[in-house]
Amino acid sequence: MLKAINSCPSKLNIQLKKNMEKLEINPQRIASILGKITYESITKTIERIGMLKQEKPEEEIFLVISSGGGSCEAGFMFIDMIQIMKIKLVTIGSGEVSSMAIPLFCLGKRRFLTPHTSLLFHEVVSSPLNEGFITLSRVEAKQDNLVTIQYWYASFIAERSNRKLTTKGVLDLVKKDTWVLPGQAIKLGLAHAIADHT
Repeated sequence: MLKAINSCPSKLNIQLKKNMEKLEINPQRIASILGKITYESITKTIERIGMLKQEKPEEEIFLVISSGGGSCEAGFMFIDMIQIMKIKLVTIGSGEVSSMAIPLFCLGKRRFLTPHTSLLFHEVVSSPLNEGFITLSRVEAKQDNLVTIQYWYASFIAERSNRKLTTKGVLDLVKKDTWVLPGQAIKLGLAHAIADHT
């Protein structure tokens, strides 16, 4: 069953106004992750970010994210590369920032959500292996890999939350299929502010 944290409309309106902050974006310094996270989409984003860094190494890059998630492996490749490249990243989540898109959003040194954004935490999923017959040992190996990936996911988000969340706390959100809205995302340390578009 899907759950949402503190979804009372009046409380949400108060949280939105309280946490709004003006965000000035240089339109020439924007990269994006839109739609499903795949190696192909992530590679294009890394190429764009690399080009922007080469042009002006010390300036911030604004990464717009609107994604329901996708490949964990591709997502962690992106995380590793952005950290290796030492990118000054500002992330802006808009629409839906769910599943593997959440740790990508958390990469930002400054993190903003637009007012009508929602985040979904859920357990790591895997499509069936493309093989006719699957041995028990392969199933067990796949299970071990999924457990590892889910731990990476939870521990990275906990670290980026400035320890407002623990690894166990993230795993609890994941296991309950939890929706989080902008005000709660700030309380949990996932975002720093809500982008004021007025």
